[in-house]
Amino acid sequence: FSALSKRMADFLAKLDPVTGKVEWVLREHDQAADDHGDFAADLLASSYGDMLHDTERNVCYAEAIVASIQRFLEINGRPPRVLDIGTGTGLLAMLAARSGATDVLACEAFLPMVSVGRQVVADNGFSDQITVVPQRSTDLEPLPDAQRAELVVSEILDTELIGEGVLGTMRHAHSALLAPNAMVIPASATVRAQLVNSKRLQSWNNLSTAEYCGVHLGAVAGDPPGRMVDVHADALEGDLHPLCDVFDAIHFDFTSSPDLEGVSSTIATPTATGTVDAILLWWDAHLDAENCLSTAPPWVDRRSGRSWRDHWRQAVYLLAGPPVTVEVGVDVTVTCTFDEYSLWFTVGDFVQGGASRPVPSLSWALWSPTRVSELNCPERKITVEARVRASCCHLPAEECLVSVGDGSVLALAAAHVLQTNGDRTARVFSFEPNEISRRNTVKLVSKLKLSRSVGILDVQELSTVDLDLLGGMRIGALIGEPYYLSSLLPWHALQFWYACDALRPIMSASVHISPRRARLVGMCVEFDKLQRIQAPVDIVAGFNLKAYDAVTAPHAGSIFPVALWEYQYTALTAITTLIEFDFFGKVTDKQVTTRMPIVKSGHWNGVVSWIVFDDADEVPSAVERQAVQLVPQVSVSSDNGDEISLSVAFTASDGDVTWTAGLT
Repeated sequence: FSALSKRMADFLAKLDPVTGKVEWVLREHDQAADDHGDFAADLLASSYGDMLHDTERNVCYAEAIVASIQRFLEINGRPPRVLDIGTGTGLLAMLAARSGATDVLACEAFLPMVSVGRQVVADNGFSDQITVVPQRSTDLEPLPDAQRAELVVSEILDTELIGEGVLGTMRHAHSALLAPNAMVIPASATVRAQLVNSKRLQSWNNLSTAEYCGVHLGAVAGDPPGRMVDVHADALEGDLHPLCDVFDAIHFDFTSSPDLEGVSSTIATPTATGTVDAILLWWDAHLDAENCLSTAPPWVDRRSGRSWRDHWRQAVYLLAGPPVTVEVGVDVTVTCTFDEYSLWFTVGDFVQGGASRPVPSLSWALWSPTRVSELNCPERKITVEARVRASCCHLPAEECLVSVGDGSVLALAAAHVLQTNGDRTARVFSFEPNEISRRNTVKLVSKLKLSRSVGILDVQELSTVDLDLLGGMRIGALIGEPYYLSSLLPWHALQFWYACDALRPIMSASVHISPRRARLVGMCVEFDKLQRIQAPVDIVAGFNLKAYDAVTAPHAGSIFPVALWEYQYTALTAITTLIEFDFFGKVTDKQVTTRMPIVKSGHWNGVVSWIVFDDADEVPSAVERQAVQLVPQVSVSSDNGDEISLSVAFTASDGDVTWTAGLT
């Protein structure tokens, strides 16, 4: 492998706040210079840290590897040749080497990890036994029989089990890399399932009640397509109502070449009557005959040694088509169909050969479960409808209304309100930064027979919009939810502010902008478990992994999106306004320092922030993601008058928000 290039490169996604587009910037990484650069942020954002902290996982793998190598030694008088697929830091490869393996080939495709893994292997004295290869195992040429592995270890399982390609990977390994009768860890895995009823999950997958100012989205979007969502099921426990006992949905045997597609059906006997809103899923991975790893929810797996983990959660499959109702005691067939990377399910009559993969309409393809939940949120609906009606009410006869945002219902709702009021002139315009979303809105406008009332601004940038495109009318109302498909962090919704700036030259003097303003609010918290995903790993299973910490530690404290409702935390300060944004003013840099008194004693380890528009409730939304920064844990006391100082900056050139926090 000496001929392989020593330079690595990948692409970094960057959001342009003016155009709302994601740009891809080429980054290079020089392995020879050991320059980790921005790749450390990738490691922190990945699941590596959390996996390394997963003691249950590490112990199970260690026991299975030791037992397998010992068994091979006893039979053959020598250690097996070992293949580690997806080695990461080299942990599993080192477990094999420590157990006696002298020839370990470790493959790693995630380029930032390759140099880290090599350093970890060297630091632990295994460079002579372990060769780390910067390739996918599936890219390796077939090995000669004398070099084929007699033990393969891997951990390429995701929450859905097969989403990281374990089926194709193991199929290739059996044909090209493994000796006959090679030992395989994990040896097999079973997906377990339970039909559930849930008000929250229903809101992720049903648009029948999503109606805005007379526009019924469910009628034009079609039936839901069926899709898988990762979730911490314990956060749903009070809302999940099982409709049957747990059953085995499908089993995969990795000790032989697995099929890349197939079907399995199970008869489930409902223990309650109700609508099946989803199928709750998890898996049991049998590493060997004695060691099993399970991602079961806590009320199923009540073992005291069970690890909390974020890298593996549970999954819910939101069913395709109209709702399915089951009756207590009346058997129902649950069919699981799979391809190389995914599973999908049907509940009802068995389909010979399995069900075809559901094909979503364009609306469902664009609208994530979180977006569907937003559209179903009653409180949000009240706010949005009030915004639309007020904008239409303030609209002079000679001016137009412009809606800005992706997949926004505002233009449709505004046109419907104006039509209802007898105004059928083409005075509503919609601008969507995302081209595919724009295409979908064209289809929805046609289905709703609003083509004469809604004009689609088919431009790349709002700065190119002039009075001619608006039929000679000035903008009397500019509205937004705001919602953008490109948004990753809460303040990415401030693209609406940039839209206001771009359109200001063609606004009327009395323009109605809604929302009028936004606030970045935040609080300091004590997370119960989330903080460990960026905690130093130091020593794992007796191995020195400080090389990993050396790369990631300088970049700890990065800000990332989190669905806060899924994680246990305690608020240590009140919710505080950090920065205010006035959409009637020009986009400009902002910098504010705020002192936040501790109102509850505890261990401060995180800062959470989100955007609030106009006078909306400040409570963190359960249908949107918040921004989180993890900080080194510090004890704080309300009795001592402790305060946390937060210096927050908004940079107009890139639309980014950063902050520094410290105990005063």
